[in-house]
Parts: sequence; C-alpha cells; structure tokens
Amino acid sequence: MEQPPAFGIRKRTETIYLGDFDPAKIEQSPANTKDENNDLVFMVQMERSDSERKIPATLEMTDGSKTKVLLVDEQFLMDTYEAAGRFQKALTHAVTLCGGKRSPF
Repeated sequence: MEQPPAFGIRKRTETIYLGDFDPAKIEQSPANTKDENNDLVFMVQMERSDSERKIPATLEMTDGSKTKVLLVDEQFLMDTYEAAGRFQKALTHAVTLCGGKRSPF
C-alpha cells in the first residue's frame, strides 16, 4: 500500500516591525529546553505589545503550495545558549530604539 506524501513546512517568511513588540516580552528559553527529538534548543521569543495576531507570514509547504497566516509571536533559534543570550539583549535594545512599548496588561 502506497503512503501519501508527507506535507510539512519547507520555508516560512514573515514581515515584522520591531516597534510592534514589547521589549519586556523578549525572552530567552531556559538552558535545558529540548525539542520533540530530545535535542537541546536555544531560542529567543518575542510577542507583540497588543497580543494580536498581526504578523503576516507565508508558509511554503513541501508540495509547493503556499499558505498565508497571521501570528502573535516570533521565535529565533540559535546555535548556543550564549548566542541566544546576546541576541536577546541586542533584540531588546533594537525593539526599544524602534519604539516598542510595554504591553498594557
């Protein structure tokens, strides 16, 4: 019996405006965070100030189709915990300089 092809995300493209994010919600994941394969993950996450799904993203699937979605947060994967920490500090500074405001909540 032939298996149907596996569909997954091949590429994800987003447009972000740093001033839309809350500098207080830019966080580095704990050093022992693991993914579903039990591999260590070094991640920096940030969320919009208004917690609204307004980040436009295009998902290109492995079959070539494209889907447009709106997201509320963003994640960046790094190769080391130290790199994630440096990126988190730099991103917080950039968001502040671009007018990012704390969430009203």
